[in-house]
Amino acid sequence: MRLHPDLLAEGEKIIRGAVDDDDILHVRSRDNVYNCAGMIFSARRTQIDIEDFEWIVEDDGYRELSEADISYGDLVFYYKEEKPKHVGVIVKRQTEETWVLSQWGSYCEILHPLRVTYEAYGEPRRFFTDRK
Repeated sequence: MRLHPDLLAEGEKIIRGAVDDDDILHVRSRDNVYNCAGMIFSARRTQIDIEDFEWIVEDDGYRELSEADISYGDLVFYYKEEKPKHVGVIVKRQTEETWVLSQWGSYCEILHPLRVTYEAYGEPRRFFTDRK
């Protein structure tokens, strides 16, 4: 069930309020049908439990790589207290900054720097690619 646009806008305000410099966040779209894992693994059609990601990346043929080796289209997984909490896709890689697109909660897709996320998501810790 889709949320009313006003509720999605309120969710965006909450998210922006949780980040020190919210001007750096760029909202791509607002939708509550999917979560971050659903954005990545189900083409924005549903919500997927982020803790199921290990069998998904294995089954889909992803391989883990170092942060130094990431490129466009690779995945970043954020961890808090040793648990996966969030996933995004690398969309821009520059010398000074890496940018990620990810769905924050059930509110909106946000383009953000790699290390700028909602506090509950933790830190970027693991990276995967499906490149051969």
